[in-house]
Amino acid sequence: VGGKAQLYNYIDGNVNIEKTRYSSVSIQVTDSDPKFAAQMANKIVELGDVIKEDLFMSNRKKAIDFAQKLEKDQLHLLDSITKIHDTLWAIKEKGEFVNLNHLDGLRQQMDREFDILLEKQQYTRKEKENLETPLPSSYVISEAIPGNNPIWPQRKMLAVTSFIIVSGLLWLLKMLRVAAENN
Repeated sequence: VGGKAQLYNYIDGNVNIEKTRYSSVSIQVTDSDPKFAAQMANKIVELGDVIKEDLFMSNRKKAIDFAQKLEKDQLHLLDSITKIHDTLWAIKEKGEFVNLNHLDGLRQQMDREFDILLEKQQYTRKEKENLETPLPSSYVISEAIPGNNPIWPQRKMLAVTSFIIVSGLLWLLKMLRVAAENN
């Protein structure tokens, strides 16, 4: 088995990442070396921040491009309406008949389209500000730290001690039976 496969197997068996009931992320790394496990958990958090930044940056740039396209389209629409209005106004100024209702309707439409353009420009500015604002980094309550050595006796010592006590009790019980039989 190659080195990558061994690494993936190690990660699969010793790293547990899950969403908690509070919608946060819990990262648990187990290893025989607690310091290494803590370092690995902290590096996973750092890597998650880098990946998050890359994903969001791409989406934020697409949002700005889309907002700028909408703004440009709105500007073209407003220019077209303005040209029609100006043409009709020039015809009226020459003394030719122009339906004033058409001019008033175009003026009202120009005002509405101008308001929409202002909204789209404001949206584009907001998206540009969002792009310049750094994303928050991970909210780590505390860094992973290696676990302390337990203050209670280790299992091996408990097993040896239990064996000695049980063996001693069995030996004592056997001696008491032998003594009882001799009496």
